Amino acid sequence: QYIGGGTNNTSSNSANSFIGAGCNNQLSCAELGFIGSGNNNLITGSSYAHSIVGGENNTIIESTSGSSIVGGTNNTINSNTGCNFIAGGNSNTISSSFQSSILGGDTNIINSPCSVILGGFNNSIEGTQNNFIGVGSNQIITSSRWSTIVNGTTNEIYNNFRTHVRKKYPE
Repeated sequence: QYIGGGTNNTSSNSANSFIGAGCNNQLSCAELGFIGSGNNNLITGSSYAHSIVGGENNTIIESTSGSSIVGGTNNTINSNTGCNFIAGGNSNTISSSFQSSILGGDTNIINSPCSVILGGFNNSIEGTQNNFIGVGSNQIITSSRWSTIVNGTTNEIYNNFRTHVRKKYPE
């Protein structure tokens, strides 16, 4: 366990873990855990090889391995699987998923394996797997596979397979 600097950072039961700097960051039961800097970041949950590079109030609560949050605020990876990724943004969440990513935006949610949200606001992927939302707001993919929403507002794909929606431009 290593803490390089900062204020009120803690590491407990976290073999070979590292906190570089920042304030009030915590590693708990996080073997090979890494928090680079930031404030109030937490990795916990009998986890292995997770990382938070920076940001504020970011949390990884997971019992497996290999998930990362690069930055942003109030982002959460809460899952019993692994290899999830949040690049940044605010209040984005990945739950009960593996190999899923949110690259940015605000209040986006993935609860589906192997799925991606690039950004936007209040977008959600729930259910099966291999789904994609580009950007936009209030986009929903539920109980679908291999479905895509590229852009727009309030589009929904439900209970479909291999469906794609793109923003319609005036002719």
